[in-house]
Amino acid sequence: MALVEWLESAAPRLSGLSGGAPSAPRRRVSQARLLRGRDVPSVGLPFAPGAELVLSDLASAFPLVVCLFGAIGSDSPFPREIERIRNWQHRRPELAATGHRLVAISSESFLGQARSADLLTDWTVLSDIDLDLARLLGLPVVEADDASRYEPATLVAGGGRIRKCFASVDARDAERTIDWIRRRESIRIVPARQVQSL
Repeated sequence: MALVEWLESAAPRLSGLSGGAPSAPRRRVSQARLLRGRDVPSVGLPFAPGAELVLSDLASAFPLVVCLFGAIGSDSPFPREIERIRNWQHRRPELAATGHRLVAISSESFLGQARSADLLTDWTVLSDIDLDLARLLGLPVVEADDASRYEPATLVAGGGRIRKCFASVDARDAERTIDWIRRRESIRIVPARQVQSL
């Protein structure tokens, strides 16, 4: 293949490397870094008819792992999201040992989310139909024909602040998040003189 033909065919793949607009994964990584250290927003989200929780209050009381889902309780839940939930359930005791509580948020109504209640045992499940949290934090959303949905992501919060954001998640989300929490905790308990000698 001639060099000119190769360059033309490769242009779409190379455009994100220099000069052009950053690719979607790179934008998500940049947004994730910007979230680190920000306060958890004071946004009230419903979990039952006429009842809501203020996310900042919850984050001030407990360290949290907040999982943002695309669809978990609709008539056609996303298979990868269901697999993600099941993986979290499998690793629930490991997360509990770190003191973190699990929160699930999606743009579905709490009645819709209730269809997956058997998979969300011991989770705090919040509905964000208007994507208020996404607006306050600049989180990416997916524009669908019927409604906008969250781009799946996971936030780790402690002391009322966001400590980490995983912008690209899959079925191994639980494993990666818990490993990060454990590494962070192990660094915190190492005496300063040992850290200096590493």
